[in-house]
Amino acid sequence: MLRAGFQLAARFAQGTAAGRPAGVLTPSDGRTAVVWDTVSHIGYIEHTAAGTALQGDVGRWLVRWTAPAGRTRDVVQFNVAGNAANDDDSPLGDFIYTAALRVAPAQR
Repeated sequence: MLRAGFQLAARFAQGTAAGRPAGVLTPSDGRTAVVWDTVSHIGYIEHTAAGTALQGDVGRWLVRWTAPAGRTRDVVQFNVAGNAANDDDSPLGDFIYTAALRVAPAQR
């Protein structure tokens, strides 16, 4: 791996808000940026060009997420895709990894 990248979204997983953005994603430095899909109205945080450079021998990014306002009881799902690339400007030898995580609000 000579370059790396990622894209992450946080959405409500169920209920009337299912599929809508959950909380706010914020870039922490010049290695990440938020982009908006104008059709789905979902914000994604992803690597910038500078953010594809490895730190040591790993891809690493710091992402800030602010939970939805109010006392919501809705589950939030985080979807992320990561790219381990060989930097040859082709898709050959690159690997894409995906994961999802559902987080339930704390019970009081």
